[in-house]
Amino acid sequence: MKVPAIQLDKALNELSSVYFITGDELFQKEEACHQIRTHSKTKGYQENVIYHIESGFDWSILDVLMNHPSLFSDQQVIELRIHESAQITRQAEDIFARWVTQKTSHQIILFIFSKFTKAMEKTAWFKLLEPLSTWVTVWKIEGKQLIHWLSERCKKKGLTLSYEALALLAERTEGNLLAAAQEIDKLPLLVEKSLVTVQHIAEFVLDSSKYDVFKLIDAMLIGETKQVLNIFNKLDSDSVEWLSVLWMVSRELRIISHLNFMLDEGKSLDTAIYEIATKQKIPVFSMKKRRHDYLACVNRVNEAQLKHFISCIASLEQQFKTGHKHQAKLGFLSLILAFASPKSQLTPLYFLSNHEV
Repeated sequence: MKVPAIQLDKALNELSSVYFITGDELFQKEEACHQIRTHSKTKGYQENVIYHIESGFDWSILDVLMNHPSLFSDQQVIELRIHESAQITRQAEDIFARWVTQKTSHQIILFIFSKFTKAMEKTAWFKLLEPLSTWVTVWKIEGKQLIHWLSERCKKKGLTLSYEALALLAERTEGNLLAAAQEIDKLPLLVEKSLVTVQHIAEFVLDSSKYDVFKLIDAMLIGETKQVLNIFNKLDSDSVEWLSVLWMVSRELRIISHLNFMLDEGKSLDTAIYEIATKQKIPVFSMKKRRHDYLACVNRVNEAQLKHFISCIASLEQQFKTGHKHQAKLGFLSLILAFASPKSQLTPLYFLSNHEV
């Protein structure tokens, strides 16, 4: 059975043995996974096991899990996060076939595809599992559908918004579902009544320009120096709070340094991302969304450069705090451009000690 993500609630009235989650919109995909996990838990599936399936994955590990009872729980949900580099081998097909033959009600298999193709639909293993499945499809939400999505999400929080308020909310969050969800979560704390007006949205919901700091980090990761410069100038014209921007960039540099370290230890990128996100309490999907950007970044910037950039951040923070704002801004611009293009001839002119400013 194929259902759109926005209708998954109804489909969960009866649990399936297999779930396929496909599509490109990460926020909806992760929410669908959360819905399935939560509903399954109410039905006794207390254990949740996650595997990141990449090229070279040892399928024998999964064979033991899928075809033998768990020692920790009578019922379990097994999440298989299928990266686009993964190969569903003949061994994997045999494991799935054996699981279907021996299947009992103690396991639910949840497949989350980073990329799903027409060719996959025609494979023997997919055709074998599809009759047992609910196939959750995720599509980008735009226009009237976005207004409806925002309205339904507000209702779940006990809020009622006029069409005009919903339209302004959509405009201010630029269709970014994660940003919209976060703003909706805050509204009950800020608005005394359940009826939310246009004035409330105008007052309490951040303008989309405030999200430019995330765009800045994205541009830094992929090495788009021209975009870095453009966003920096926009942030400066918007009178952004530079210390908060500095903190967010510093956190990103430390995440990349940690990724470098874990990759050098032989861990896969997906495993490293999952462990870092869990430890730092960052939504996994928000880091997964930047997976390819992180990969490009760690291949471009070495550990010595990262340590230098991180130490410069500390100096810049001190300059901002001691009132040397102009020099600190120039230093920060020099740093982010050097980070985006470490092999260029950019000279960090403003990485100076305090007494030199």
